[in-house]
Amino acid sequence: MSNSTAIDLTKLNLEVEGAFCKRVPGELRPAFLKGWQDTLPNKLEPVFPPVQVSGCPRYAYNDLEYNCRFRLAAFPKYVDREFAESLLPDWLELGPAPDAPNGKHPMMFGFGAYEHFGPVLTPWHLRFINYHEFLCSIPETRLKHPGHHYAGPFLYPIKILLDSPAALAVGVLLGYPKHLAGIASENLVYQIMIGEKLVCQATVAPAGTPTPAIKTPQPWRVRSSQPIVTSPPTGGHVFTHFEFEMERGFMQPAALDLMVGADDVIPSFLKGSVQIPALVEGKVGAFLLSTPCHWQPPFLRSVLDTINP
Repeated sequence: MSNSTAIDLTKLNLEVEGAFCKRVPGELRPAFLKGWQDTLPNKLEPVFPPVQVSGCPRYAYNDLEYNCRFRLAAFPKYVDREFAESLLPDWLELGPAPDAPNGKHPMMFGFGAYEHFGPVLTPWHLRFINYHEFLCSIPETRLKHPGHHYAGPFLYPIKILLDSPAALAVGVLLGYPKHLAGIASENLVYQIMIGEKLVCQATVAPAGTPTPAIKTPQPWRVRSSQPIVTSPPTGGHVFTHFEFEMERGFMQPAALDLMVGADDVIPSFLKGSVQIPALVEGKVGAFLLSTPCHWQPPFLRSVLDTINP
């Protein structure tokens, strides 16, 4: 069975007087990676329908869906397969991950900021949903009892911390493991707190030069577009999907210093500090991403049966 994703406040004993920076009244957008994004050659809005990823399901898009611009400091990690399996519900199992070392399975982490999130039909300048969201998920999972339709791979969210009550309410209804937190940011710093206690803080240092996001290493690019499966409070399974428009965005390697306030508050990390190196070819590392993004509300699993060539 899945471990609880709730945060044990009694373990958060790294206290600070408050966030080093706060979203001030009238500030509508998270500051995280905004300065970095402003240095990029282009900052493109989403297109509809988005270009789909080869090897992933052929999604059916419609005008009632949502899109936005998304900024992210991401870092994948290989963990013991037994540990990853312990985080899954009893109706899901790990699938193959050919790039993972023997006995390991990938996990994905990201410190994110959504900007201009809203319905496809809403003009860009009339969108005012902007918020921070930390994400931890396990890709390459599959249903244990799939029946006659698509069985996987799925992206399964383990923990999501965010600062938008509206996004929290929608996510909980869909079975996303979302929890409200106090999140503050500067251009290259991201801090998550509950009350006056630190959950974690990430500081990024861009390395190299920006390149088109489509050059993000193939395993992680495809995994980010795997369909998401969750189990809502009403029972059953819900299928949703985020499509990152990699051909319209940019990525850049970046070193990441992570300070964690308690053991396992970030799954697989112990309390303390850890340095995550910048992404280099052929190795796992951290990177920055700025890209348009498209979100599909729940759809039937049969939609996933056709795969893009």
